[in-house]
Amino acid sequence: MNSFIMMAVTMKSSENTAKTVLRTLNASEIAPGMRLQYYEHAAMDRAHHKFTALLGALPLVDKAAFSCLLEQICQEAKEHFEQEERFMLTTEFDQYKAHKAEHDALLLLLDDQRNSLNAGHQPDAVGLQLKLCHWQDKHQQEWDYPLADFLRCRASWLGEGTGI
Repeated sequence: MNSFIMMAVTMKSSENTAKTVLRTLNASEIAPGMRLQYYEHAAMDRAHHKFTALLGALPLVDKAAFSCLLEQICQEAKEHFEQEERFMLTTEFDQYKAHKAEHDALLLLLDDQRNSLNAGHQPDAVGLQLKLCHWQDKHQQEWDYPLADFLRCRASWLGEGTGI
């Protein structure tokens, strides 16, 4: 399944006036290999797909709505990370500390963006979208896939009623 993201592009006409148009970008133009992934783990799949949708909205919102969307992205990330970290602690996942460090790094990046907005700086929606898409793609490949695989294997050994 291909993912597409709309990106706002500012173009200058021959009269030197700026005009913003929307251009559809294939996900591979943003982060090579980025796609909606299915881990056969409902909680992870829902969270990842919702996060991807929020990232797609970043360049589409105006300045007034940007901070609200950023807050929603922060909240979704925090809730999802807390859930994943509970899964890892409950199952004694051996890569917990390194995986959590990745989560903490993204939360710090989001906090820096909020602080920048609060200081009156203009939001760079496209730049932030590119950073977050790259982070998400890399994180899912290197950290979430192994975690989902571990959780599936553990569930098959312990039975489906584990609550994880």
